[in-house]
Amino acid sequence: MITSYNKLRRPLSLLLVLALLVPAVPVSGTNEGQDGGYILYEQAPAPADKIDPAVREALAREDCVEVLVKMTRQVNTAGVARDAGRNAPSGYRGRLAVRIAVVEELRTNAAAGQESILQYLEQEQGKGNVLEFQGYYIVNMLFVKAAPVVAELTHEIALELPVAWS
Repeated sequence: MITSYNKLRRPLSLLLVLALLVPAVPVSGTNEGQDGGYILYEQAPAPADKIDPAVREALAREDCVEVLVKMTRQVNTAGVARDAGRNAPSGYRGRLAVRIAVVEELRTNAAAGQESILQYLEQEQGKGNVLEFQGYYIVNMLFVKAAPVVAELTHEIALELPVAWS
């Protein structure tokens, strides 16, 4: 029994060393639709075609509507995590560094993309056309509770913003 273990000991040791030395290969690695660490959503349909029919009905009959406006530029979190993980230490500190890098990229993207719309909404709030609004960074989007004209215009502005930031 001990001799059979000794015969397998060397090949198993070599196999384990090879398994540790060969880097893991990702199963999929396409970069379609990505610009660096971002995913750009196409703007093919006209802005009016991107508004949900139920929201369009509410815009027509309500004095005040609540809408979520999803920005066209979203962070590719898997790509950011992969890039951050390449230089991160191993263990808990490495995982923490990757999480921090992803959250920072999400916040930076939202701040850059939402800035002009948030300024517009603040102006309209001063005029009384907007009741409340909030920007979110996890999914780059805005919550807007406003007059129908402002809500629809906010959606159109979001679709027309340039997405070539660096």
